Amino acid sequence: MVSEASVASSTATEDCQCICNICTCGGHRCPAPAPRVPFAGASTYQEDYPAYPICPQHGPVELHWQPSGVPFEGTSEARAAYTAKPLPAAPAYTGEAPTRPKVPFTATSTYKSDFKQHPLCPLHPPADFDPATWQPPRIPFEATSHYRETYTPKPIEPRVGGALPEYKPSGVPFQGTSETREAFKRWELPAREVGDMSLPPRPHIPFEGTSTSREAYTAKPIEPRVGGPMPEYKPSGVPFQGTSEAREAYKAWELPRRDFSSEAEWQAAMAARPRIPFEGKSTSQEAYTAKPIERPVYGAAPVGYVPAPDTRDFTSEARAAHGWKEPEPVCPAALLPPPPPSQAATWKQGHAMWDPVKKRWLHHH
Repeated sequence: MVSEASVASSTATEDCQCICNICTCGGHRCPAPAPRVPFAGASTYQEDYPAYPICPQHGPVELHWQPSGVPFEGTSEARAAYTAKPLPAAPAYTGEAPTRPKVPFTATSTYKSDFKQHPLCPLHPPADFDPATWQPPRIPFEATSHYRETYTPKPIEPRVGGALPEYKPSGVPFQGTSETREAFKRWELPAREVGDMSLPPRPHIPFEGTSTSREAYTAKPIEPRVGGPMPEYKPSGVPFQGTSEAREAYKAWELPRRDFSSEAEWQAAMAARPRIPFEGKSTSQEAYTAKPIERPVYGAAPVGYVPAPDTRDFTSEARAAHGWKEPEPVCPAALLPPPPPSQAATWKQGHAMWDPVKKRWLHHH
């Protein structure tokens, strides 16, 4: 008679799976040694570099040198080339160093040929001439140099500064033609077509796509910055005694003196000054005149109007490179708890069995 425990154990064993069957990435397996199948094929390396028979190599034979007792009676090349020469007889040594005779140099060198000695005029110094206190006379240069001949002094006309004439504007308008008016002429604009004002405007279709700028420049989180306390300013007590570039470039010029005894008198004189309005036209007013603006009129949409489908492609290189990527599949074996050690009773003939019903590794007794 079959018991219920035996049926349950057999059913659980049939539903269990080995970790080798659960793994889908190939990185999880049981420690059971798999039979190694030898490689029977032929690789490119074996075809290009076949095995050649190797000749047996014998070790070096040690030779012991034994000198011969027969002397060398032949003649070497050095002895044949460098024969013994007779030496002159050396004088008897007397204890003193020998002296060589001094022969004067009678030839002519290049220096002596180029720089010959010329005769000098004889000098007859006065009777009271003292070389220690003598100084050469100071003769001024009375000749004319090339610089003095080229840059001669030019006469400078005296400038007499007078009073500025009083400004009197002319009442005659400018009737000539300026260069700006000749270069930038007024061009005629094409007339716009005026539609029916009674027709309603066109329907507004919102933009539902994604621009390249919005994909490339996404909103980044901004870290709050905490500003530190400002250091207290402490001016230096040493005065500035140098000269700045502004002081050298912009010097103080003398202003013409005004014959006013007080500021009130000057203000009264300025108020009594005649005010002449500007009646001319500037270049900007002539070039940029007011143009009449015509209101565009849109016609009504025709009956049965169906907008064309948007076939534009908004796919950019940034979206293709940094767009949505499908997540890599996760191996089911990586989601399981770590298996027990291989010495435990859980392993059955080198394989670990997982019970998907009880969510644990199966124990074998």
